[in-house]
Amino acid sequence: MKLLTCISGLGLSVFVLVAMSCTHKEKIEPPSVIPEIKLITTSPGQVKAFEDEIRFVIEYTDGDGDLGTNDDKVRNVFVKDNRVDVIHEFRLKQLSPDNATIAITGTFEIKLPNTIIVGSSAPETVTFSISVVDRAGNESNEVISPEITVVE
Repeated sequence: MKLLTCISGLGLSVFVLVAMSCTHKEKIEPPSVIPEIKLITTSPGQVKAFEDEIRFVIEYTDGDGDLGTNDDKVRNVFVKDNRVDVIHEFRLKQLSPDNATIAITGTFEIKLPNTIIVGSSAPETVTFSISVVDRAGNESNEVISPEITVVE
Protein backbone atom coordinates (compact mmCIF):
# COMPACT_ATOMS: atom_id res chain seq x y z
CA MET A 1 0.00 0.00 0.00
CA LYS A 2 2.84 2.33 0.88
CA LEU A 3 4.41 1.64 -2.53
CA LEU A 4 1.12 2.44 -4.29
CA THR A 5 0.84 5.75 -2.41
CA CYS A 6 4.45 6.60 -3.35
CA ILE A 7 3.82 5.80 -7.03
CA SER A 8 0.57 7.81 -6.99
CA GLY A 9 2.38 10.76 -5.41
CA LEU A 10 5.17 10.50 -7.96
CA GLY A 11 2.65 10.31 -10.80
CA LEU A 12 0.84 13.38 -9.49
CA SER A 13 4.14 15.27 -9.21
CA VAL A 14 5.09 14.41 -12.79
CA PHE A 15 1.63 15.43 -13.99
CA VAL A 16 1.86 18.80 -12.19
CA LEU A 17 5.35 19.47 -13.60
CA VAL A 18 4.24 18.62 -17.14
CA ALA A 19 1.12 20.75 -16.82
CA MET A 20 3.15 23.70 -15.49
CA SER A 21 5.68 23.46 -18.30
CA CYS A 22 2.90 23.37 -20.91
CA THR A 23 1.25 26.51 -19.56
CA HIS A 24 4.48 28.49 -19.20
CA LYS A 25 4.50 31.16 -21.87
CA GLU A 26 7.62 32.87 -23.05
CA LYS A 27 7.40 36.62 -22.87
CA ILE A 28 7.77 37.94 -26.40
CA GLU A 29 8.97 41.49 -26.71
CA PRO A 30 7.23 43.58 -29.37
CA PRO A 31 9.44 44.85 -32.21
CA SER A 32 11.10 48.21 -31.68
CA VAL A 33 9.52 51.39 -33.08
CA ILE A 34 12.97 52.11 -34.51
CA PRO A 35 13.11 50.32 -37.87
CA GLU A 36 15.55 47.45 -38.23
CA ILE A 37 16.89 46.28 -41.58
CA LYS A 38 18.87 43.33 -42.85
CA LEU A 39 20.52 43.01 -46.25
CA ILE A 40 19.22 39.85 -47.93
CA THR A 41 20.90 40.03 -51.36
CA THR A 42 23.07 42.30 -53.46
CA SER A 43 23.44 41.64 -57.16
CA PRO A 44 25.31 41.48 -59.39
CA GLY A 45 28.81 41.09 -57.94
CA GLN A 46 30.38 42.89 -60.92
CA VAL A 47 29.01 45.85 -62.87
CA LYS A 48 30.07 47.88 -65.87
CA ALA A 49 30.59 51.57 -65.00
CA PHE A 50 27.81 53.91 -66.15
CA GLU A 51 25.69 50.99 -67.41
CA ASP A 52 24.68 48.22 -65.00
CA GLU A 53 22.24 48.62 -62.14
CA ILE A 54 22.83 47.21 -58.67
CA ARG A 55 19.93 45.63 -56.79
CA PHE A 56 19.66 45.42 -53.01
CA VAL A 57 16.94 43.35 -51.34
CA ILE A 58 16.30 44.55 -47.80
CA GLU A 59 14.29 42.89 -45.04
CA TYR A 60 12.64 45.32 -42.58
CA THR A 61 10.86 45.22 -39.23
CA ASP A 62 9.12 48.23 -37.70
CA GLY A 63 7.21 48.00 -34.43
CA ASP A 64 4.78 50.84 -35.09
CA GLY A 65 4.35 50.53 -38.86
CA ASP A 66 5.35 54.07 -39.81
CA LEU A 67 7.91 53.04 -42.40
CA GLY A 68 7.58 54.52 -45.89
CA THR A 69 5.64 57.52 -47.15
CA ASN A 70 3.10 58.51 -49.78
CA ASP A 71 4.82 61.89 -50.28
CA ASP A 72 6.79 61.75 -53.56
CA LYS A 73 9.13 64.51 -52.34
CA VAL A 74 10.31 62.68 -49.22
CA ARG A 75 13.37 60.45 -49.38
CA ASN A 76 13.64 57.80 -46.69
CA VAL A 77 16.11 55.19 -47.99
CA PHE A 78 19.77 56.12 -48.17
CA VAL A 79 22.46 54.22 -50.08
CA LYS A 80 25.96 55.57 -49.51
CA ASP A 81 28.87 54.81 -51.85
CA ASN A 82 31.58 54.16 -49.26
CA ARG A 83 34.42 55.10 -51.61
CA VAL A 84 33.46 58.77 -51.79
CA ASP A 85 30.61 59.20 -49.25
CA VAL A 86 28.10 60.03 -52.00
CA ILE A 87 24.57 59.31 -50.80
CA HIS A 88 21.85 58.17 -53.21
CA GLU A 89 18.35 58.87 -51.87
CA PHE A 90 15.22 56.87 -52.62
CA ARG A 91 11.60 56.83 -51.52
CA LEU A 92 10.10 53.76 -49.93
CA LYS A 93 6.32 53.71 -50.44
CA GLN A 94 4.16 53.78 -47.34
CA LEU A 95 3.82 50.24 -45.98
CA SER A 96 0.82 50.62 -43.63
CA PRO A 97 -2.15 53.01 -43.39
CA ASP A 98 -1.87 56.43 -41.73
CA ASN A 99 -2.38 56.36 -37.95
CA ALA A 100 -2.06 52.57 -37.81
CA THR A 101 0.20 51.38 -35.02
CA ILE A 102 0.93 47.84 -36.12
CA ALA A 103 4.17 45.93 -36.29
CA ILE A 104 5.21 45.30 -39.88
CA THR A 105 7.84 43.15 -41.49
CA GLY A 106 8.69 42.34 -45.09
CA THR A 107 11.15 43.05 -47.88
CA PHE A 108 11.72 45.76 -50.45
CA GLU A 109 14.15 46.22 -53.33
CA ILE A 110 16.32 49.23 -54.14
CA LYS A 111 17.77 49.61 -57.64
CA LEU A 112 20.82 51.83 -58.00
CA PRO A 113 20.78 52.73 -61.73
CA ASN A 114 24.56 52.63 -62.17
CA THR A 115 27.86 53.48 -60.57
CA ILE A 116 31.15 54.92 -61.74
CA ILE A 117 34.86 54.39 -61.35
CA VAL A 118 36.14 57.08 -59.01
CA GLY A 119 39.86 56.30 -59.05
CA SER A 120 42.38 56.42 -61.85
CA SER A 121 42.30 52.73 -62.69
CA ALA A 122 39.83 49.95 -63.18
CA PRO A 123 38.64 47.61 -61.93
CA GLU A 124 37.85 48.87 -58.45
CA THR A 125 35.68 47.61 -55.64
CA VAL A 126 32.89 49.38 -53.79
CA THR A 127 30.64 48.71 -50.82
CA PHE A 128 27.41 50.52 -50.02
CA SER A 129 25.94 51.43 -46.64
CA ILE A 130 22.13 51.38 -46.49
CA SER A 131 19.72 52.80 -43.92
CA VAL A 132 16.07 53.89 -43.72
CA VAL A 133 14.21 56.57 -41.77
CA ASP A 134 10.58 56.21 -40.67
CA ARG A 135 7.94 58.96 -40.64
CA ALA A 136 8.73 59.77 -36.99
CA GLY A 137 12.38 60.40 -37.95
CA ASN A 138 13.76 57.20 -36.38
CA GLU A 139 16.82 56.03 -38.30
CA SER A 140 17.40 52.31 -38.70
CA ASN A 141 20.60 50.42 -38.23
CA GLU A 142 23.01 50.58 -41.15
CA VAL A 143 23.82 47.54 -43.28
CA ILE A 144 26.84 47.26 -45.53
CA SER A 145 26.83 45.44 -48.84
CA PRO A 146 29.43 42.94 -49.89
CA GLU A 147 32.11 44.24 -52.25
CA ILE A 148 31.04 44.86 -55.83
CA THR A 149 33.62 45.10 -58.63
CA VAL A 150 33.23 48.02 -61.03
CA VAL A 151 34.82 47.53 -64.47
CA GLU A 152 35.13 49.78 -67.53
